[in-house]
Amino acid sequence: DQCRRGNRPRTVIVKSKTINSLARRLIHSQRLQDGSIQRNLKAPARDGKPYIVASVGVEEYRRSIPHAIKPTDECIEIGCFSGRTTNLVDEAARYCIGVDIGPKIIRRAKDERPHLHFEVGDGWN
Repeated sequence: DQCRRGNRPRTVIVKSKTINSLARRLIHSQRLQDGSIQRNLKAPARDGKPYIVASVGVEEYRRSIPHAIKPTDECIEIGCFSGRTTNLVDEAARYCIGVDIGPKIIRRAKDERPHLHFEVGDGWN
């Protein structure tokens, strides 16, 4: 009844193995960068599933690269736009492919960074 009147609950408790697994893998990039969370993202997780680093804004996203990418990684950057961050990931990893949904965006990325690999694609499919 409270929710129907526009009041949101303060806390929601969910019994779910899937959400619990996701929560264990979710790391906020600010906490990673300021050292308040100590996690070696370059080593595999105990359950073998990937870590998920959540960041706010492109600069915070870029600052996460040294914490999460190792030189042997093969990466895909989804939503690469002109490829500036793709270039940073490529420098940190073995290689990085930039993907964006817009053909014009990908043409621009290829023109600006011909040394990198870009493809038109939908990150959801």
